[in-house]
Amino acid sequence: MVQAQGMTNAEREAATANALVAAAKTGDRRAFEALVVRYRKRIFALALHITGSASEADDIAQDVFLKAYRALAGFEGRSQFFTWVYRMTVNRSLNARRDRARRGEVLDTGIDDARLELAVAVDARSNPGHETELRQQYARLLRALDSLPVDMRTTVILV
Repeated sequence: MVQAQGMTNAEREAATANALVAAAKTGDRRAFEALVVRYRKRIFALALHITGSASEADDIAQDVFLKAYRALAGFEGRSQFFTWVYRMTVNRSLNARRDRARRGEVLDTGIDDARLELAVAVDARSNPGHETELRQQYARLLRALDSLPVDMRTTVILV
């Protein structure tokens, strides 16, 4: 969308997002849809890592984009759009974890963990031998991550 000489990829990304936000604020639904398409996978992955539940992460991603759409007129642009929805995702995901803990629900994060499947699918690149190795490494990593206290785990995920 934005083609400017001398701009870094990050600057072009920010300029494109800013242009989409400006268009969405004028009522252009396609511009907002483009923002959703651009950031949905990252928002879902963040929610998935914090909650550990694919279905919960999907609900959170939908909820975050719906809230962003409804609040878009009030978005002042003091941060990037992605930063704004990222922060909403973190807050919503942490609230979901707390709510689940209050209800005494335990999430089974075994070997079929959706986080594991997502990471392997991205990193294995259709290489079955590499996929098996990654699955084992990522399973150990996720068990270690899940054993951390919630605040420390969230910090690691965000970094």
